[in-house]
Amino acid sequence: MEAQEKIMNYLNEVAKRDNVLASHLKNEKLKTPQKMMNYICGEAKKEADKGENKSSVCIDDDQVFQWARHYWLDYEEKEVKEKPIQAKVSTSTTSTTTKPKEVKKAPKKETEHYGQISLFDDFDD
Repeated sequence: MEAQEKIMNYLNEVAKRDNVLASHLKNEKLKTPQKMMNYICGEAKKEADKGENKSSVCIDDDQVFQWARHYWLDYEEKEVKEKPIQAKVSTSTTSTTTKPKEVKKAPKKETEHYGQISLFDDFDD
């Protein structure tokens, strides 16, 4: 039998004598058995963080059942409402790849050299 199932069986037995707990167990809008297990694991982690060996802890069954009762009776589960994100998304029909630009060669300047010879005048690119 799984831990969650054992805890819920215990709570259901107690709920036969405790009408307040019974009414809380029936209302699963905010609280669920899975969220209860997350709460219990969180409480156990807090206990582990207090000790020398922060990676493990032994918790007595009675303590686990007490946390389970506390979760259903007293713990305020906060409802998280997801707000839709308003964003305008558009796509372009043009290609996003850019073509390399052609480099235009500057026209040769006609200059007079007054008797000086240039080695580069005779080369064409």
